[in-house]
Amino acid sequence: MRHSTKHKLSAALVVVTAVGLLAGCSSGGATAGAGGDDSGTKTVVYVPGMTGIAFYETLRKGAEDEAKKQGINFEYQGAAEFTPAAQTPVVDAVCGKKPDLLIISPTDPAALKPAIDRCIAAGIPVITVDTNAADGTKLVSAITSDNEQGGEAAAEFLGEALGGSGEVGVVGLDAAATTDQLRQKGFLAKLTADYPDIKVVANEYAGFDAGQSQTVAKSLKVAHPDLAGLFGIVEPNVEGIAAAVGSDDSVQVIGYDASPAEVDRLKKGEIDALVVQPAAEEGSMAIQFAKAYFDGDTSKIEASLLLKNTVVTTKDADSADSQALFYVQ
Repeated sequence: MRHSTKHKLSAALVVVTAVGLLAGCSSGGATAGAGGDDSGTKTVVYVPGMTGIAFYETLRKGAEDEAKKQGINFEYQGAAEFTPAAQTPVVDAVCGKKPDLLIISPTDPAALKPAIDRCIAAGIPVITVDTNAADGTKLVSAITSDNEQGGEAAAEFLGEALGGSGEVGVVGLDAAATTDQLRQKGFLAKLTADYPDIKVVANEYAGFDAGQSQTVAKSLKVAHPDLAGLFGIVEPNVEGIAAAVGSDDSVQVIGYDASPAEVDRLKKGEIDALVVQPAAEEGSMAIQFAKAYFDGDTSKIEASLLLKNTVVTTKDADSADSQALFYVQ
């Protein structure tokens, strides 16, 4: 069991909340397809970054539960790959069926801009969740966790766990993803400001792929024998890092999200801490803003909403508060 919690985290690490929403072409409750309802019930469709990811599944559940409360028909459809090429035709097909509002987690803000613009031009309002759009001026709202704050929290954890010095590496998703950019920005800024003796010796991308992330992490351990910490940007990155590090107590592991696989490794001590996003809240807020939009009550809509993250350590993993934050699959 690794001992990552012997250094106290500052209270600034503990912030708010929980997670949520994904899509599968046909899983769980709502059908994938869109279109208005003859009864006058509004239809909202969610397109996630990809299917089969716990973060998006939790976001989906948050939205679905809120939609039931609001009397909104909620549907979802996604691609099995985290690429603009896979996501764009899904968005085009969904908007072709004229839903009353689209919620989307863009895989790449620039690459998805044409598809989002086509939806807006067709009179379909759009809310982004998790990842921002390239042009947010035409959106109803952009909802995301505070990615810079999450990166700062990860840096603070490693800084304290390593006693303020050592070599660390980052395994990320994709340089084009706004979430990736902002998490790294916060992480690097915090290390530079408060832990100048911690050196980032590698910054690699492995996509939304746990196997590739494991390969990258293994290579980093070989290339940097003194490596003392690794930060994973999204859940597959963290799962791969944990598989590569295993029970090696000499390398501290912190990463984003709280999938069942990550939580299992957290409890075993193979992951030392997780930055947990409020995924379910993201989904719930998207539906609340959609309802306000349908009602014409713009006073209840925030054009840009940042939600704070929570750091959960191995020591805290079994607490009721932590359990409430973990993702569904």
